[in-house]
Amino acid sequence: MAFAFFDMDGTIIDGDSNDITYYELNRMRIVDDVFIQKLNNYEDMFYKGILDINEFVEFASTPFIKYSMDELDDLLGAIVKRCIVPKIKKGARDRIEYHTSNNDRVFIVTATNDYLVKHIAKALDIEDFIASSMEVKNNHLTGKKLSEVPFKEGKVRRIREYLKDKEYSLDGSYGYGDSVNDIEMLLMCEHGFLVDPNENMLKDPRVRSMEVISFK
Repeated sequence: MAFAFFDMDGTIIDGDSNDITYYELNRMRIVDDVFIQKLNNYEDMFYKGILDINEFVEFASTPFIKYSMDELDDLLGAIVKRCIVPKIKKGARDRIEYHTSNNDRVFIVTATNDYLVKHIAKALDIEDFIASSMEVKNNHLTGKKLSEVPFKEGKVRRIREYLKDKEYSLDGSYGYGDSVNDIEMLLMCEHGFLVDPNENMLKDPRVRSMEVISFK
């Protein structure tokens, strides 16, 4: 058995799960245009490399605080099925199936908030995921994060934290990612793959020896 760690947005999904979700919520008039503008501003900061990821994950939860977790699961489960599942890349499904058939342990590792990721993982029959863990009290989100966001170096730290009390080896491990934010995770693995990589990732000298593949 080996570990296989998959980034989610841009790697498994052809697009960004937050964008897809919030634009659908805007269409449903659950979030307004002001929220979407703020989302776009955060996205601009992300591409400029100046995003405060801790601020963003808490911002992302704000529309959902009014919902009970049961209500939120119903809402997001339906959006994932309707809007995100059709965006899952065929190659991602094939590679996940390959690892599953080999009895490898498959993980999604993403900075996206856990209450959304769990529905995407379920759609892919993936039991294990490492995401931004958000606090729940009285069956409602509080808008506060519980642990380090798995972003850049945080992906490696969260993976090692998850595995620290278990007998494991990263020998033979696989990592899949599409952007520079995944490089630390890919370097941790014995086999790192650049999946439909963006230009910035291709230019990074740390990954020049890694295989470039497409899931599309």
